[in-house]
Amino acid sequence: WIHASLDNHTFTVIAADFVPIEPFETKELSIGIGQRYDVLIHANQNPSSSSYWFRVGTGGWCDGPNLSANTSRGIFRYTSTSSPASPSLLASSYYDEPTSTPFAPLMSGCWDEERIVPVQKTEVPRNVPKEMEVGFSTTNASTSGVHWLIDGSAMKVDAKWPTLVKVADGVREFDRGGNVYRVGEEGRWQYWVIQQSHTHSASHLPHPIHLHGHDFFILHSSPNATWTGNTSTLNFSNPPRRDSTTLPSNGYVVLAFESDNPGVWLMHCHIPFHVEQGFGLQFVERGEEIMGTVGGLGDMRRECGDWRAFQESYYGVEFEFEDTLVR
Repeated sequence: WIHASLDNHTFTVIAADFVPIEPFETKELSIGIGQRYDVLIHANQNPSSSSYWFRVGTGGWCDGPNLSANTSRGIFRYTSTSSPASPSLLASSYYDEPTSTPFAPLMSGCWDEERIVPVQKTEVPRNVPKEMEVGFSTTNASTSGVHWLIDGSAMKVDAKWPTLVKVADGVREFDRGGNVYRVGEEGRWQYWVIQQSHTHSASHLPHPIHLHGHDFFILHSSPNATWTGNTSTLNFSNPPRRDSTTLPSNGYVVLAFESDNPGVWLMHCHIPFHVEQGFGLQFVERGEEIMGTVGGLGDMRRECGDWRAFQESYYGVEFEFEDTLVR
């Protein structure tokens, strides 16, 4: 997580993860891993002041130490119309560091912006969400590392025969290790609670959750809490919509999305080594319609064949690929 500001300037935020939102102004923006914002900056300062620090801070306690936290900066410079076109002709003072000061010290913490109001208003149908638990394991028979678990299972992807190809080949039952969830009929909504397990100290870590193939609606989230099933706390009236959100430390987040995009879609933690350690799942959405939507898989089958040939040549037929990293 990072917190960003530009000395002497405010941000006008107009979109979150490419979803247009009601504009709001802020002097500082909190950005989770994988999140994107469209921001307008009004260049209304005196050009004679020349340059301003663009400052970036980190989450702090919630995402570990960062040795570059005090030096992660950029420079925004004003140039007048009389400035020479060639950089070699610029005055030496042009390259001086800014002397600007921040509005205030940057905040820390791993949290999402709360001022996200989509321009296109949506009333999400009311329903009771299903629950999946995020767990953590430090023991495994085949590795001395750690695993992140979804409902007790660390996702392991078979690169030789990925889930989309399995669907095309008529497979309807999937191994538990693939963390495959079959969802959706046309026009049906999906509701999920992602709950941190409280049985391990690792649950105190927040996680950036990202979904492929959809934006989701964030109905509610809470740190240091357990989902009780009380739907009165959920926001069904034009809730924030985006494709990346924070699963709070030791808490939960409630998400919803409409089953309107047949496919095999990954939902995962956006910290690379967490998804590599199993923190992910796959939604097979409206499986009977997938092939009619995507058409042929010629390129994908060829690439999977190339991988299979590489694996057998360099590792042998019996080699089992452990990596689930999303690239």
